[in-house]
Amino acid sequence: MRLAAAACLCAAAGWAADWKELRPQGYVSDFAHAVTSADRRDLDAYCQALEQTTGAHLSLVVIENLQKEPVDAVARAIFDNFAAGKPAPENRALLLVAVGNRKDSLVEGKALEPILNDAADDILGDARPALGQKRYGQALMAVAEEIGNRIAAARGKTMAVKLPRRARRTFRDSIPWPLVAGGVPILALLVWLLRRPHQRPPLPPPPQASPPPQEQA
Repeated sequence: MRLAAAACLCAAAGWAADWKELRPQGYVSDFAHAVTSADRRDLDAYCQALEQTTGAHLSLVVIENLQKEPVDAVARAIFDNFAAGKPAPENRALLLVAVGNRKDSLVEGKALEPILNDAADDILGDARPALGQKRYGQALMAVAEEIGNRIAAARGKTMAVKLPRRARRTFRDSIPWPLVAGGVPILALLVWLLRRPHQRPPLPPPPQASPPPQEQA
């Protein structure tokens, strides 16, 4: 309650939130109360198995909004706060989801950067279908499973625990719909221009024959 009240006061006054006030609630820190208890149990079990199998610690954090701050900066601040004083901070990763802003970010320690950094867009893309449906537990499962599989494969391990994912990324989710929507009017205009009848310029009149010369008397 104290953290919630402080966040409300900061929002009302326009102040930046102090993300260091947040305390981890386990592997899943749901400050927005957006994840069901059943999904949270599955995620906790998976993240625990991931740490036992690979040594990597994954934190899943859900907040209500970013308080007008960049999502990557907020994720980094929470990552640093959660990792402070913990063993092997370089072997930790954190996923942040801001449900009110519909934004997410992934932060990883130095030991996990070669595994996750270049694939961050693909990893976060797996969560977009569930995020669009406001199924935040399923979104966290999609990302957690993808991260776990990549870390396990890179370290020659196999994850025995599986997550009950139901919302998966499809080909339709990878289509850039804003670009498609913007290109349709342009394509329609081009088709109309090609199909419209073209008016040919009038032909010049044929040359008139000169009259025959008159004979002189």
